[in-house]
Amino acid sequence: MIQIRNLKKVYNRNQKNAYTALRNVNLQISKGEMAAIIGKSGAGKSTLIHIMACMDDYDEGEYFLKKKLVKGLPERKAARIRNECIGIVMQDFALVEEFTGLENVMMPLDFSRRKIKGKEEKALEALEKVDMEEMADCPVNELSGGQKQRIAIARAIVNNPDVILADEPTGALDTENSGRILELFLELNREGKTIVIVTHDISIAKRCKRIIEIRDGEIFTPEKSFSQK
Repeated sequence: MIQIRNLKKVYNRNQKNAYTALRNVNLQISKGEMAAIIGKSGAGKSTLIHIMACMDDYDEGEYFLKKKLVKGLPERKAARIRNECIGIVMQDFALVEEFTGLENVMMPLDFSRRKIKGKEEKALEALEKVDMEEMADCPVNELSGGQKQRIAIARAIVNNPDVILADEPTGALDTENSGRILELFLELNREGKTIVIVTHDISIAKRCKRIIEIRDGEIFTPEKSFSQK
């Protein structure tokens, strides 16, 4: 599903304040896996997930998504990949606060270049999957943090993506809501979805099938296997 070889990312390249965020990163995520990426703030984990999500480019190495090389894409092509192949869940939810839950979930369908029939029905199905169908007509700015994150997950899965990438999806939530969000990801993984979660919470990371640790822009240790409970 995802293959990364000798990846390097430098910010402010050829300037005095140049900073190497990632160096010599090699990583493979197979179809149907659920992996956690952990590391301290500034270690490079968010940079890596942004590259995987086609939200950022890299300087050296190779990144293959579904055996296709992803490098230097114009924004239009990158946006199409994000829309059709990748579901993205962010810590700050990245929802349109004035829109309803249904309107937010329908956005990927509205922006798709494919002709999609029954958009509202598909969005409602996604909301039902995360137990938020009753909030479909509620403005997002009236929802709790946990409810917003479930709306964000519904939006991420509505286009039936190949992989779901989540950057600190529980970072802004309390323990109870964090547990609910994790259970949603575990259920999606059991259904066959490939999921990669960036997290600082080791208890969440241990529920994933693999842990990948990043330190100072490099993968620090081999992946560690854990059994899901």
